[in-house]
Amino acid sequence: MIFQALGKTVVLVTHDIAEAGFFGDTITLLRDGRVLQKGTLEDLIQSPADAFVTSFINAQRSPLDVKRKDSS
Repeated sequence: MIFQALGKTVVLVTHDIAEAGFFGDTITLLRDGRVLQKGTLEDLIQSPADAFVTSFINAQRSPLDVKRKDSS
């Protein structure tokens, strides 16, 4: 990626988890200005911190063929 080639840190704000996972090494999921979970896309999918994180992940239409953790 161009960011790595330039040695720059980039903050990308998006509501698209697939986009965040594609462009970022680390994802920080916020709600009402608070950090709910920080990690890789795989971390968020496999070990969501709470019901909101699970709901957010499951609400996404992802071009990535990833398994989504059931909220039950």
